[in-house]
Amino acid sequence: MAILTIENMLSESGNFLGFNELKQKETTLTMANYFLWLGIVDSLPCEWRRMIKVGNISSFSQPIQPRNFHSDQIRVKLDENNVEIQALTSNQIYKKLVTKKP
Repeated sequence: MAILTIENMLSESGNFLGFNELKQKETTLTMANYFLWLGIVDSLPCEWRRMIKVGNISSFSQPIQPRNFHSDQIRVKLDENNVEIQALTSNQIYKKLVTKKP
């Protein structure tokens, strides 16, 4: 089973597929994969879920175009300096998280 559109996530009645319905379509489904599935459903914006619930999924028929930006345009404030995200190391981030005071 592949999820290519929002319609693939819904039952015929318009509800998100539950474990048993997914298990019928994908016989190798594990509980771990089901929890991932729940995470996907839960990550949908509330407005989208409301639109899906009332059956207004036609709004999703046009694909959203990705924004054009480059990772060198993203900067993070680290110790009063703006650092390009590409230049950050996991060690810098870890140290900042560990020393952060409430």
